[in-house]
Amino acid sequence: MEKSEGKLPQPLLVVDDRTDVLQALTRFFELDFQIVLKAQSPAEAEQVLRSRQPNFLLCDYWLGENHPPSTEFLPRWRAEYPCLKRVVLMTGTKSSSIPPCSAIDDIFPKPLRLARVVEYFRAHADAMQAEGQALTSPVL
Repeated sequence: MEKSEGKLPQPLLVVDDRTDVLQALTRFFELDFQIVLKAQSPAEAEQVLRSRQPNFLLCDYWLGENHPPSTEFLPRWRAEYPCLKRVVLMTGTKSSSIPPCSAIDDIFPKPLRLARVVEYFRAHADAMQAEGQALTSPVL
């Protein structure tokens, strides 16, 4: 069994319609996250959001012909699932052509620099932990 030391405790949900991409991303992120959840469609992602309440979301912009671009449903997810602390979009589309969306915290272009994505989430996990400690530390 692998050690979970140093792994981020915040659950990550990865959403991509391509099975091969989803498997590769899941395997990579399992090196740095204690819990990596996956979904291939918006409906599957919503089931995971309801049942597992991940803190971080990495979602592809385009999830196939049968679905709208993720910028159309991410605002609703952000409002309905307060567990989401960071929502990140990954895209092969030029990011300047993606309509502005206040529900998205950042956009990473494809091909992804996976280590950079991990660093991004790690920085926000550290900030979340510091905020939590500041809220619970005794006043001197």
